[in-house]
Amino acid sequence: CMLCVIQAQSKPTVLACDPRQNIYQFNHVTGEALRDMPVTHRKDLPKSFRFGPVVARFLSRIASIEGQKICGAPHLSTQLLFDVSPVQAYDKLLNRGEKVTVLARKNATLFAEASAIATNRGPTGRGRVRTMAMIGSFEKFRENVLNPVLDLYHMKKGERQRVKNNYLRRFPTLALFEQTCKQKRDVDWLSRLAFLRDHGSSLPSSLCP
Repeated sequence: CMLCVIQAQSKPTVLACDPRQNIYQFNHVTGEALRDMPVTHRKDLPKSFRFGPVVARFLSRIASIEGQKICGAPHLSTQLLFDVSPVQAYDKLLNRGEKVTVLARKNATLFAEASAIATNRGPTGRGRVRTMAMIGSFEKFRENVLNPVLDLYHMKKGERQRVKNNYLRRFPTLALFEQTCKQKRDVDWLSRLAFLRDHGSSLPSSLCP
């Protein structure tokens, strides 16, 4: 296994891990293995450069249960908003002329958040639709995220003949596929299924060129 290879190294080795990083848990991989590995020296890395002191103090209250303290970057002016939805928070900042950075673990989540920002017209239902630009390889993103979601849409509509993904075509119904994903904790497909639930009938116009 990979850990056996690391432990067999004779030269000094530095390992960095987060025991709460479980994005590969569906494949039986968690951060617990590295946390429990016997090492010569152990050092905590409590400082984050993603948020400022306000968010850090809030997170430290949660982490204090385990005796941990989180430090934020002092040059970042971040705030917590509990009385509005994420999209409303984005709008509030954008309307003030401030920049907005959305952090997400998965591309599908990031695309869903960006789509919500671009199409949100405010509580009155009026206002202009914002344009959205993708930085990076959009074709790769389409191949790995958007096309599989469109296949899920076809499966939901009973149009299995239009499904291109070979793995998805092995299942007779979308319900059985979703049940299997939940049992296996397949976070990749579960995030795509969530995208399907959130956007519903608007998928063809959103994903097709």
